[in-house]
Amino acid sequence: MANKTRKRERDVDQAEKVDEAPAKRHRPSIQDKVKLSKLYADLAAEDDDVRLEAAKQIIVKFSPESEPAAKDVEEALVRLIKGLCSQRKAARVGFSLTLTELLRQIFGDTSHKIQHLELDVASVIKMVEEKTKAKGNVPGKEKRDHTIGKLFGFKAIMQSSIVVEPELSLDCWNKLLDQVYRMARDIPWLREECGMVLVEAVRSLKGQPKYQKCAEEVLERLNAFKLVSTPEGVAVWLTVQASYPDSLPEGVWHRKDPLAKKERSRLAKILKEDFNKGESDDSKDEATKTGTTNPNPPFTWDLVFSEILRRDEQNKDDSKKTEFPQFWIDTVDGNLFSSSASHERKAWGFKLLSRMIARVPEQTVTALFSPNLMRTLINQSKKEDRFLHSAALAALSSVQLRAEQDDGTAVSIFVALTSKHGSIEFDRITKTRTLDQILASADDKSLTKIVRHLSSLILRPETEEQSAADSRRQAIADLLLNTVKQYKRYEKFNEKVFLKEVTHRRQGRAPEDRKSNWLRETLETLVECAYFVPAQNADTKKMPLPAISDRSRTMFQERLSSCLTKLLDAKLGARSDVALMVIEMIRSKSSKSTKLELAFKADASVRSTMEKGLQSLDAISASVCVCSPRAPVHLTQHPGFDRWQRAGCGRVPAPVLTNTSASLQWRRRRCHDAR
Repeated sequence: MANKTRKRERDVDQAEKVDEAPAKRHRPSIQDKVKLSKLYADLAAEDDDVRLEAAKQIIVKFSPESEPAAKDVEEALVRLIKGLCSQRKAARVGFSLTLTELLRQIFGDTSHKIQHLELDVASVIKMVEEKTKAKGNVPGKEKRDHTIGKLFGFKAIMQSSIVVEPELSLDCWNKLLDQVYRMARDIPWLREECGMVLVEAVRSLKGQPKYQKCAEEVLERLNAFKLVSTPEGVAVWLTVQASYPDSLPEGVWHRKDPLAKKERSRLAKILKEDFNKGESDDSKDEATKTGTTNPNPPFTWDLVFSEILRRDEQNKDDSKKTEFPQFWIDTVDGNLFSSSASHERKAWGFKLLSRMIARVPEQTVTALFSPNLMRTLINQSKKEDRFLHSAALAALSSVQLRAEQDDGTAVSIFVALTSKHGSIEFDRITKTRTLDQILASADDKSLTKIVRHLSSLILRPETEEQSAADSRRQAIADLLLNTVKQYKRYEKFNEKVFLKEVTHRRQGRAPEDRKSNWLRETLETLVECAYFVPAQNADTKKMPLPAISDRSRTMFQERLSSCLTKLLDAKLGARSDVALMVIEMIRSKSSKSTKLELAFKADASVRSTMEKGLQSLDAISASVCVCSPRAPVHLTQHPGFDRWQRAGCGRVPAPVLTNTSASLQWRRRRCHDAR
């Protein structure tokens, strides 16, 4: 009987083993473990594609739809959490991304659940706390890695939104906040990263009213952990203000706004991380002291500037309400670039300039070139042994890049660098080619405005000393000459502008009736400075102060000659057209202008010789071939013009050539002469 009983027990055991057979097939084989191990290793790869592919495969493998075993899922979560503590460069990125998405798959999708998985959000938080603890007497660097890994674990939980979706767990939300705030308070070198986690957590609420309590809990802990007067505290406040303005408590900031004008001084100190000089008690607290020197300005600067620019955009129709220029002066120029500011803070200022020059709208660009910033920028750029020389050059490169990419800002940037707080000798002082490069990349419309600006600086070089004025005027003349030499679009300029200029001149239009362009204004400026002086009845505004010296006048003549040398080879019409344009400018100004007088004085015999020479020049310049595109209008409109062209050169009847105005006698000449 006993034997039968044992037999039945064996039969039952065998039946159970048969039933368990499918479960055995789900157990990972050695090959599966090796493959999974490689995927975890690939999560730390520096190659983005390798890292993302590994993350994708792990997420698919352990997502509820793949019906993984609960034990395997728990092991995967533990492995991912521990991977956050890795010292490899890209490990935290790969493991954090995978953990975030896997948590979202496991807890966010209620339609698919993993059988026998007993984990919930609270247990995941506890798992992060336990698995990121440094065990034993470990080196400081390893302990640091575990601390960062713990923060990344909390960050992954928040980014996965499993705390608020599909159901809000306020207890878990508060537990996460306490953990992150405690790290921000107790570990100064990790405070900025903690602040970014909190900002992203508030943004993940998406301003939905049902999560207002979550936002209030965030603000309550700002004060409880004494982090209000820190850059991260300001960032969190502004983020909550944007989504849940009704949640803001009273008595922290004037009108609940850190950007209020009355809070400007306090905010400037906070952004500078000048905690030791704060007026409030919590600014003297140990928790508000930085543990390490940060080479980059805190991310709060970007949030603050974005909010100021957003407000200015709303009030763009009322220039009096524009806040950015004064805000930049208060927080950057007078704060980071003050005479007492450290090199580290000035380096922050240069980096902020590089960031903001690419972001601010065109009308705000000039506000960036504030007095202290420009002084520091010039001083640090001029010599290679200056502590911030590289930082200053990097900022100048960003400025130059904005001018090249946005034609509308070229004028504003050029004016800011050459006047007021800058210098027309900026390139010489800084040993760079910043101004030259801006001129080389500017479009024709911008060049016209820049040339007018340079002309005004010739009249008022912002100095009363003759030697200094001579030096600055030479710098201006060199810029004008370099513009002519560096210009790359003469072919298009010839087609669109210059041929019209030549046609209008031949039609006898007065110079003032012709459409202006940058080249004409450049040549006129050089002509006036080289050959003319203001008349006694000239407007005071048009008189150069101090007067243009003989040395400068000779220099302007040389620069004009160099321009003509370049333009003769630029294929602008016929080779003589540019020279004739300059001569016409001189003749027109000397005969018609009541505000200018020729600087060159000559007796009657010399003037008579000059007049005869000009008459001969008129006769030579008037000759033309009908085969040339330069044929005058009175010929092209003649009924027989087509017949004369078909007949070839020199076949125009003499009466037609001579039947013109009394001042011009048109002559025939061969095509090869015209060319």
